[in-house]
Amino acid sequence: MSFSRVWTRGLSRVYMDDIIVFSRSKQEHGEHLVQLLRRLKEFGLKVSREKTMFFQPLVKFLGYVVSELGIHPDLGKVEAIKNLQVRVGLKGVRSVMGLINFYRRFLPCLADRMERWNHLTKKVVKFEITNDMLKSLDWAKEHLCREPLLRFPDLTKQFVVTTDARQVALGALLSQLDHLGDRLVAFASRKHVRRVEIQCH
Repeated sequence: MSFSRVWTRGLSRVYMDDIIVFSRSKQEHGEHLVQLLRRLKEFGLKVSREKTMFFQPLVKFLGYVVSELGIHPDLGKVEAIKNLQVRVGLKGVRSVMGLINFYRRFLPCLADRMERWNHLTKKVVKFEITNDMLKSLDWAKEHLCREPLLRFPDLTKQFVVTTDARQVALGALLSQLDHLGDRLVAFASRKHVRRVEIQCH
C-alpha cells in the first residue's frame, strides 16, 4: 500500500516518508494534525517521536525553508552551490545544472541565462566552458545567496503575470500586489522549442 495515500487533500504534502502539515491558524493546525494522525492510524502507520515536530513557525523541508512569510532556499544547500567547483566533462556539467535547476523557481529567466550550460549537456557538442558561462553561474550563485523569498499565493487577491520573450527562451513572473508592494510568487522559464514561439509572444 502506498505511503502517499495518507495524504489528506488541502492540508498536507507527502514526499517518500516525510510529511509536512500547513494551516492558517494554531486552532486549524491542531485540527489538521488530528485528521492526519487518524489517517496514519487507519493505515497502521507510526511516526518517530524523535523526528516529529509540532506547531513550528519555521521548518526545513526537502531543501527549502518554509514559514508564514513564504518559502526560500535552505542556506545549507545554497552554501554547497556557492562553493561549487565545475568539473570538466559531461557529468560535471550535469551536476551543476541539477543543483541550479533544483532552485529554478527562485531564478528569473534562468533558461536564457543558463542556455549555454544546457547546450553542453548534449553528448554531440564541443565541450567548452567560456567566461560568459562562468559569469552566468556566478549570477545564479549570488542570486540564491540573497535568500530570495517567494510568497504563498493569496487566492483572494489578483494575480499579475509578467512575461519576457528573449532570443532563446521565455520567462515569466507570477506576483500579487498588496500594501507592501509586489509579492513574488514564482519565476518560470524555458527554452524556445520552435522559432515561431518567439513571434507568438
